[in-house]
Amino acid sequence: MPRPYTLRIPVEEDYLEAAGEAFYNFAYAEGVIAYLVNSLIPGYITLTRGRTADEIARDLKLASSVKPNADIDSVAEAFSSLVAKRDSLLLARPITSKDDGQILSSLGDSVAHSWVIDDLWKFAEEAQDVALDAQKLIVPAKS
Repeated sequence: MPRPYTLRIPVEEDYLEAAGEAFYNFAYAEGVIAYLVNSLIPGYITLTRGRTADEIARDLKLASSVKPNADIDSVAEAFSSLVAKRDSLLLARPITSKDDGQILSSLGDSVAHSWVIDDLWKFAEEAQDVALDAQKLIVPAKS
């Protein structure tokens, strides 16, 4: 679908595509994680409005401690790591890269991280993997 406006901000189309996919995949993973917590704590999903990704990550770790499961623990750790990376990306600002392209860069823990396009694609894939791994662990509610 063509863009319904004229983009006048300097950025490469493929960089925008990678950034968009990275954010979308993270949002999808966050939703799946919330439903995973809901499968462990019925009714949880009704409490997620306004909760941050960090809070949802903590809730999954808590739920997993109540019903220990190594696979859930692994997904919880992966999602927590993903949240930290997403936060870094979310707080990043545009800079001009060494090759004169426009990229995002963030300063976290006093160390700058420049989000080159390969980092965005890697993050998008990582978010997708977390979502799909979590999805396999969702236990259907008993009726």
